[in-house]
Amino acid sequence: MTIFGSLKKSLEEMAERRREKAFKELLDDTEDIESAISDAIGKASKKTTDDPLKEHFDALNIKRTSDKVKIRKAYLEQIKKYHPDVSEEKNAAEMSKKLNDAYHVLAGKQLATDYESLRTEGKLNPNIKIDMANALLAAYVQKREQDYEELMVQVGYHPVEMPILIAAVQEFTNWKKRYNSVADGLFNGFFRIEPKLEKLEKEDKALYKSERDPQKRKTLEQTAEKLKAAKEEFAELKDDILHVIESVRNDIGPQEQKAGQQMKRSIGI
Repeated sequence: MTIFGSLKKSLEEMAERRREKAFKELLDDTEDIESAISDAIGKASKKTTDDPLKEHFDALNIKRTSDKVKIRKAYLEQIKKYHPDVSEEKNAAEMSKKLNDAYHVLAGKQLATDYESLRTEGKLNPNIKIDMANALLAAYVQKREQDYEELMVQVGYHPVEMPILIAAVQEFTNWKKRYNSVADGLFNGFFRIEPKLEKLEKEDKALYKSERDPQKRKTLEQTAEKLKAAKEEFAELKDDILHVIESVRNDIGPQEQKAGQQMKRSIGI
């Protein structure tokens, strides 16, 4: 065999090894994609244990959907029982502080929604969509509280020049920017699946075009069908998730806009 013939054979063997590796990786990745979709849905709908408002709702013994009237009523009923000046309870001072903290936080910053718009049928069970909405709201409230504390550190505890104060308040009241960031973080794992599906489809088509083995071509055809089904399922789930994101945004939007306007008026802007 000539040098060129030997080189050609080596290149063909190398190309075959690459195709074989790509073939195996495609099959493995296709098998993983369905579980990846399920895992991403589970993560996004997981009921959070790190709920920054839970202790306040528990202290007042009210539901998350309670409006400000119910919050105030619950506070007044509880504070009568535990106010240190009238209560004989041993933990009166501790409970009074918890109640005051809860009322201060919930009356001023509480974001409530009942998610009725999510009770329509879709690919996802309505209860899963509501769990997602609750997880999204809890994550948003936590981020809002963090941003508020940062605002206070920046401008709330010492005098600052007016331009600095205005810029800080403008940034804090930009709730849409905060909300989009939180939603992206919560559902990032799910949305990252879409480009992976596109990539796998392209790889399948490329391998099918170059493959000559009938059995492998048949396997690639089956893989293409699996990817097509996964892509259709993803599209349906994506519609449901976008509905969740839109519903929570629409529910908290008016409350955030009102709070933002009040904060801006308080500093004269």
